[in-house]
Amino acid sequence: MAPIASDTIHAPTRVQAPAPGKLLREPLRYSGSLDHLPYFEVTPLIGREYPETQLQEIIDAPNSEAMIRDLAIIISQRGVVFFRNQQLSVGPQKSLCDALGRLSGRPADHGLHPHPLFNSPDNSAIDSQGNTDKEIYVISSESQAKLYKHMKYRAKEEKDTSDQWHTDCTFERCPADYSFLKLHETPSSGGDTMFASATEVYDRISPSFRGYLETLTATCAQPVFKTTADAGG
Repeated sequence: MAPIASDTIHAPTRVQAPAPGKLLREPLRYSGSLDHLPYFEVTPLIGREYPETQLQEIIDAPNSEAMIRDLAIIISQRGVVFFRNQQLSVGPQKSLCDALGRLSGRPADHGLHPHPLFNSPDNSAIDSQGNTDKEIYVISSESQAKLYKHMKYRAKEEKDTSDQWHTDCTFERCPADYSFLKLHETPSSGGDTMFASATEVYDRISPSFRGYLETLTATCAQPVFKTTADAGG
């Protein structure tokens, strides 16, 4: 795909990914290449923050391949990793996320995930020039109101945030291994994104309930994407 007008062309970030089709039989091992970066654990069970690190410095480092590999391992171990005040443009952001995904052993013909509502005219642009990118989805309260205006009763239904817990793209044949969320504008209060460890939940439930869950399968769907796309483009 062509780069957006305001961005620089970036070659794919180099990482030594597993051979296509080869199963990962054990977790990748952390090499210690990030040990010099200050960090703290956000909670005992999930989350790490690197308060002084710029991701662009990791991408440009002489040992960037090892650092990105270790970053993938840390994200997988901690569930979510936070970086503040990033000076990272769209091109390197996409390249880094794609490199992390390749390390997961994903199918060779898979890349970054195009959002199902990308073609809707109600989507927000990614910059002041009005550019869009099928692999970058802008989360905006204004565009959300337009995109979902075709959902019957949505505006009037009682809001219950307890039903918003989710793992991204579980309805896809090959769901995303990593998601990259960059905040540009935030409200003065509220609007928090919360994270939870499903691994820890699984470890804490009783062996009998765990055994029961292991006998089940799940059918995942997001019908609002189809109905909204059909109605709005």
